[in-house]
Parts: sequence; C-alpha cells; structure tokens
Amino acid sequence: MASTYRNMILTTIISLIRTDNDEYGGADVMKQKNHKTLIALVGGLFLFTTGNSLATDYRPAMLANPCAGCHGPDGASPGPIPPLKGLPGSYIISAMQAFKTDQRQGTVMNRIAKGYTDEEIKLMAGYFEAGR
Repeated sequence: MASTYRNMILTTIISLIRTDNDEYGGADVMKQKNHKTLIALVGGLFLFTTGNSLATDYRPAMLANPCAGCHGPDGASPGPIPPLKGLPGSYIISAMQAFKTDQRQGTVMNRIAKGYTDEEIKLMAGYFEAGR
C-alpha cells in the first residue's frame, strides 16, 4: 500500500514539474507553478518518509518461515516436534541462544541457530510469541 501512495506522489510531482511556460500563460504563472511544485515536493517527501516508517515490517515472518518445515505453519506444529506458536519470546530467545552456543543438544537446531544473528532471533521470537 505504501508503494501505491509513493507512486501517486511521484506522479503528481512529475506532472507539476512538467510544465511549458506558454501553456500556462508565461513567466508569472510559471513562478506560481514553481511554488506549487516546491510545496508538492516538500509534502511528497514528508509523506514518503513517514510512509516508510509506517510500513509493515515483514522481516519477522520471513525469518520465521523456514521454521514451518518442522514446526508447522506459523509455528503450530501438528506432529511430535514442539510448537513455537504462543511460546514466550524470552523462552525462544534463550533456547535459540543455547542451541547456537551448543549448550543445548538438538538434531539440527544447533546448526540452524548458528545461522541467525541475535537481532534475527529476537524478531522471530516476537513473531511466534504474537501468535498466541
């Protein structure tokens, strides 16, 4: 959705910039048009930057997606492998850190955990915790 707004803003800004002096009645109108262009640019940049901060962060879901192979979709395991969905984030973080440092034994989790940074582990933990 944010990209749609950005496209609308950029289209408006481009249409304001693309003007021909004769088409709008000469230099006086062109000065007015430049003021409108400046206002549109400033407003567009404001919306563009605030739109980025309001955009959805898809990183947690993308990082957690490979877990579905064993732990089930969204961490809701249908089989003998423990579910992750709804677990406290602090538990997931401590378990992943233990796997990562070989303090906890697992079949493949030790190797998998070593592939994630601490920040990525926190993002995944928050994702699964929010699934309660």
